[in-house]
Amino acid sequence: MIEGADIRAMAVSAPLPRRGDVKAYVEDVLALEVSEYARALAKELGVSVRTCRLVFPYLEDLSVALNVEARTVAEGLCDTVEDTREIDYVALPLHRAKNASWIVEVLRRYEKAFFSLPYSRDEEAEIARLIRDISTKAGPVEAAHFAVSFGEQPQTPYFPATASRGAATMLSLLYPTYLRRAIRRGDELHRAVRELARRVAETAEATLKSFNVPRRLYLDYSLSPWMEDSVAAVIEDLKGGDLTRPGTHSAILEINSAIRDAAERYKGVGYNEVMLPVAEDNRLKELVASGKLGLQLLVSYVSVCVAGLDMVLLPLGVDDRFLVSLMRDLDAIRSVKGRAVGMRVILVDAGPGDIVELGFFGRTPVADPYR
Repeated sequence: MIEGADIRAMAVSAPLPRRGDVKAYVEDVLALEVSEYARALAKELGVSVRTCRLVFPYLEDLSVALNVEARTVAEGLCDTVEDTREIDYVALPLHRAKNASWIVEVLRRYEKAFFSLPYSRDEEAEIARLIRDISTKAGPVEAAHFAVSFGEQPQTPYFPATASRGAATMLSLLYPTYLRRAIRRGDELHRAVRELARRVAETAEATLKSFNVPRRLYLDYSLSPWMEDSVAAVIEDLKGGDLTRPGTHSAILEINSAIRDAAERYKGVGYNEVMLPVAEDNRLKELVASGKLGLQLLVSYVSVCVAGLDMVLLPLGVDDRFLVSLMRDLDAIRSVKGRAVGMRVILVDAGPGDIVELGFFGRTPVADPYR
């Protein structure tokens, strides 16, 4: 048993199709024993597997391979997956924002669908409009199913900004509680992360051979939260003070160094960074609600290798020029880091500090866009 940790997601990256229609392609993918493998691995490790997921290649590439429009591919995939209990979510990446307005309707219809596309200066107006339309026409919960990537979407089990680069089995972990316990015991950070990674990777590799899933195994060791399992609290424990006070950037960098070390040793893929999605972290919610943590400070954390600006609620009153400027700042950070970052912002009809009911994510405060 691994105390204080779970498998956040078991994900399979699907290859491009070998059969000539959407239904046959999805049947091939669903024939993989994703959930069976997840249950077996959970038993071996003494943990839970929170979700099972599928990551598809770019819809434009699937469109060419299957000789149908990208929207038809997306709806065909979603129609089939929505009917199975074995798969919780599917990632449907796009190369471009042009002619992608249809994803608003698809997000309204399919709860399991997640979309992403890369930022391009040539398309920033279309992307800003898409963010606004998804938030207002589909809804704020549905807006959590859409992300912009700065740099191409990496192959990772983390949604939405991911894309398949070929058949693979991938895992992500939920381990803030594990890490907080290690910090409080005085354990060396690199050793604590490395030991967790070793045990999970070796067990996952050994268990993989008994199931019909891709043999190529990867893990994204990003430190991500889920409500009381707070990444912000890990950072505060490590630095010995409030997240919004000096020392946070260096603490994030220290954690990322430990994560990268583990990823280099044990089949790392994807982001492998600290993640601070506001709507998924109760401590971040507290800080935003109090007015101590706003958008500008969250953006500054991205500069020291937080994986992106994630699950941030902003007032509907910010205009498209504001969204374009925000995207340009994140693209500038990406160019300095030399690594892909993501952005999920949700526009809501509320002001800074107001609390919004965000479905599955619960009560979530709106961030001050100018603080």
